[in-house]
Amino acid sequence: MNLDDLELELRRLPGVRAAGFEDSDGLLLVQIHVTADAARDDSIPVSATRVAARHADRPVAVEVIRWRDTDSATYIESPLDTQFDDIQPTRHVTAEPGSRVSRPRLLAVIAFPDSDELEVHIMLGDRRTIGRAASADGLVGAANATLAAVASLGINLDVSCAWARPVDRNDSSSLTAVCLILNGDERYGLASGSSPIDGAARATLDALNRRISLILQP
Repeated sequence: MNLDDLELELRRLPGVRAAGFEDSDGLLLVQIHVTADAARDDSIPVSATRVAARHADRPVAVEVIRWRDTDSATYIESPLDTQFDDIQPTRHVTAEPGSRVSRPRLLAVIAFPDSDELEVHIMLGDRRTIGRAASADGLVGAANATLAAVASLGINLDVSCAWARPVDRNDSSSLTAVCLILNGDERYGLASGSSPIDGAARATLDALNRRISLILQP
């Protein structure tokens, strides 16, 4: 079963912004994040279940999470009920023998035009961190803020953003590509988000996650 293919097909459903997966006692738990409008469409859970069943080699359960509306100028938020005030960076991240450490997940991208600041919130296991950059830097700023958030988790990488570019944009999503320089080599990421900066943050994690998985591997 290829979870990347499953995620790609799920994100093609109308209103679906993100998808996550977890194995639990032989059951594949699929969580899809949808816009407020899409959450009122009863066909979305049925369509998502059918897609997941086609790809899965085990029983499937689908959970639909509705994204909350917000009045923020630019706020792309995962619907986790999260408080960020007490977030503290870790010195290092380790995995207990036999444990499984998930890849970092994007929680939110927040732009503050008045203060020229951009925040990226990510989660790894039960740790949540924030990375910041100048919002005037646009897509590169979103990538740099994501790299700062990853570094705050204690994951030390010799990495920088070479460029970030929009690839395609429509009414429901924005496809963004980034190029990172990791240990002197180019590494590319491509992801769709609800806005260009959201896509840039997701593409940055896409480019890094395989490397991070090796670092965190028990």
